[in-house]
Amino acid sequence: MKRRSVVVVAVITGLVVLGGVGVRAAVSQYQPIRLNRQNIGVIPSATITSKDWRALPGEGISDGPAISVRGGLAATLSVTVQGGPARFQILLEDVSRNFKEIMMTPRSVSFDPGAGTESFSYTFVRGLHPGGYTVNFYWRSPTGVPVTETRGTLVLQYATNA
Repeated sequence: MKRRSVVVVAVITGLVVLGGVGVRAAVSQYQPIRLNRQNIGVIPSATITSKDWRALPGEGISDGPAISVRGGLAATLSVTVQGGPARFQILLEDVSRNFKEIMMTPRSVSFDPGAGTESFSYTFVRGLHPGGYTVNFYWRSPTGVPVTETRGTLVLQYATNA
């Protein structure tokens, strides 16, 4: 009985040690890319009733900020809206690949302010090949009910070689 207890303790100890080594190995595989750039933009007030995607105020296709990215991009959209529900998305154009369109993840987010004026913030992310990109922001009213964006910001965080 005593020998069996010693064997069980030895096996459990071995599993704990091996499990710790496995966890350490898995964690050491993650190599962060240090962010060294941040762009902040203010989005002017506007109202939309279109059920189709439209550029956020002040931005049109290929009119968004142009950035040089190495590794990935995090784009945090913060807006204050009133009226009906709204959907938002961010579309990238890969300048070095004939302006190939790339959707940020998730493809879109929804927000419904209900009866009042509410704010929300969401971070879109995407791993990218090194190169130049144009960032385009879109929104729509999925129900056609007027949605007013009273103030907003977009913060881009990324790494670059420059």
